[in-house]
Amino acid sequence: MDFLTIFSTNSHIIVSMIFATISGALIGYTREKMNRPAGIRTHAILSLGASILTYMSMNTFYIEGTGDPGRVTAQIVSGIGFLGAGTILKYQNKVKGLTTAATLWISAAIGISFGAEEYFIGWFSTGLTFIVAISNSVIKKRKRDTLTIQVDLKSKKYINSVVEVLLKYHVKLKELDYEESNDKVFYLTLTNVIEDKIPYVKKDLILLEGIENVIIHTDDDD
Repeated sequence: MDFLTIFSTNSHIIVSMIFATISGALIGYTREKMNRPAGIRTHAILSLGASILTYMSMNTFYIEGTGDPGRVTAQIVSGIGFLGAGTILKYQNKVKGLTTAATLWISAAIGISFGAEEYFIGWFSTGLTFIVAISNSVIKKRKRDTLTIQVDLKSKKYINSVVEVLLKYHVKLKELDYEESNDKVFYLTLTNVIEDKIPYVKKDLILLEGIENVIIHTDDDD
């Protein structure tokens, strides 16, 4: 059996897998644009996996009227709950990662719809999710009132280099604090931050000598 024959025979599931991957990537883009840890790759792979498991559940485990094709799909939903919980964290009395957890969950649901070959539901849901997820960055103010950056240093002596980067982008340092249990982890509360400059500030900080990690904590709960 040649490749073309195999492709033709399985074209429906191949299309479903491609659609699921593209859909997940689109939703993941909205998270990556907001500098969230779960981005394009995570959402795309998650949606692809959900579509594969759904197809296998409906076409492999359900033989001659026996078995329950919904059992595997049901486990996808509950399993995503654990993955989504890993993106939610509490920081300074604020809960962050809720929107990312929700987009992971909906990516799995959309992957299930593509795996079940319900293409209209899959693409319509993708469009709605993309619009809702991206709307936050469209309607919010261009300039943030406050922004907190967590910087993990090899030594406290490197903090001056961090401040120099902030001055380069004309960002005002409102407050400088560090963890009581680890004086190499600094929290810099900034004001007058232009939204479009945030990725560049982070990039320049990461390139500095003595910087081990940089995490942007915005005022958003997503």
